[in-house]
Amino acid sequence: MSNNESLLDLFAQLYKWRKRIIAVTLTGAILMAAISLLLPNYFKATTVFYAASPDLAQPLPVGSDDQIREIYGQDTDLDRLFSIANSNEIIDGLIKKFDLYTHYDIDSSSNRGKHNIRKKFSKLYEAQKTKYDALSLSVEDKDPVMAANIANEARLKIDETGQLLIKTSQKNALESITKNIEAKESAFQVLTDSLFALRQKYKIFDVKSQGEAYGQYLVSSEGAYKNALSQYNFYSKNQGPTDSLQKYRVLSAALREQVTGLRNDVKLYNEGSPLILSLERERSDFNVQLSLDRQRKKQLEAAYNAPFNALHLVEHAEVPVYKSRPGRSIIVIGVALLIFLLMCLWVIVQDQLNKNNWREKLGNA
Repeated sequence: MSNNESLLDLFAQLYKWRKRIIAVTLTGAILMAAISLLLPNYFKATTVFYAASPDLAQPLPVGSDDQIREIYGQDTDLDRLFSIANSNEIIDGLIKKFDLYTHYDIDSSSNRGKHNIRKKFSKLYEAQKTKYDALSLSVEDKDPVMAANIANEARLKIDETGQLLIKTSQKNALESITKNIEAKESAFQVLTDSLFALRQKYKIFDVKSQGEAYGQYLVSSEGAYKNALSQYNFYSKNQGPTDSLQKYRVLSAALREQVTGLRNDVKLYNEGSPLILSLERERSDFNVQLSLDRQRKKQLEAAYNAPFNALHLVEHAEVPVYKSRPGRSIIVIGVALLIFLLMCLWVIVQDQLNKNNWREKLGNA
């Protein structure tokens, strides 16, 4: 038998059974249409938003007012919001806020109550990334007002949680820099006390001016001493007046003591000045760093106390007017098509079984 003859036989069989096929298909479609009318209508409310850049919550460094800052977050920021949106914390918060156990008629006291409510809500709650790098959050419900309220509340909770993550990070940074400042203040006080002790020990209060004064005073004192000693030696050798001799003897002795004291002071100064200079530089550098840390702390405090949005709203969830499902016409057409194909397949199988006497062969087996 040729392929054309086989196809003609097939069409002939289908045509022979056409009335039954059409009747069964129409009956199934009518029954499905009646059943679909009993299905509840669901309404979908959707809100769309972008992730905000964490840079907006960070303080600008001093003198950087013109620095370019990102407004919209990167992929990692969007992933963070997506993770928050699908977290149990958000879902459980919405369940509690809108008393969804009662709304969905689920027993909260049962062992599987929490699992069942999450499973039910997850089927009606959807958060997904759009091709425009935004986050679309949708909620379906039989009550359109409830769907819009849940969607908007979910967005608010996502924003609050995102803010909390940033604020927690800021708080940790603030606590860390506060402890760092306290440690540096203690170290700075130790440096100050050490510097004071060195100045007392070496009798140095201003390294630069005191060094210059020592130099000038020592030169002049040594000159005066040499001059007085020369006068004394002159009057002593030439048997000068007793008064003059006595005067220059006393003067030279006093100047010698003065020079000796100055030399000791200069020696002490030379020993202590390098230590004091080093400690002063260290203390000065330490003070500069401490001032920067204090300024940084003020900036962090200002950023921590300032309001911050973790997302940028694009579309507020409005109360839906049209149902999202069920698509009754699609269901009826789909079921009718399936019944039609199954009936056609049944006719073909019946024809093949009759032609090959399969019933007889099965009975003899």
